[in-house]
Amino acid sequence: MPSIEYEAIYKRALTRINDLELANYTQDDFYDFLKEWLHSASSSTLLRKKFSKYLLDDELKFLYFELKNTVDENYDKDFVTSILAKGVIINYFPSKLESTVNLATFIGGKEEKISRNNYNQNMERLQKLEREFERELSRHTYYFGEYGGANG
Repeated sequence: MPSIEYEAIYKRALTRINDLELANYTQDDFYDFLKEWLHSASSSTLLRKKFSKYLLDDELKFLYFELKNTVDENYDKDFVTSILAKGVIINYFPSKLESTVNLATFIGGKEEKISRNNYNQNMERLQKLEREFERELSRHTYYFGEYGGANG
């Protein structure tokens, strides 16, 4: 059964996150947050139905899995790493959006409008990421499942 270290998923996700506030966490807190975001991503129904076996081992920090529509081990590992990294980002993003800095209301008309506009743009980004995540899962089923013909 293929396996992926949590660290590989975290690295892939962190290459797309540019947040210096994460550096303020202790190492234990940092990895606890990443683990929670990974578990949240794993609870997606669209994601979970892709697997015949799926086990997150928090003690060894490994994911053991078996895709229903496997291509080959390298592709499967890369696909799962990539999709879970996106899931981690999707679960990280709301905490960033709901931070006190983003929710602070500025005094005055123009500043308040700019703040709301930035928040709305970030919410649109989050929705776009969620659609991408779902689309990628659906494409995998189409290309490598019963609708796409033979694997390969």
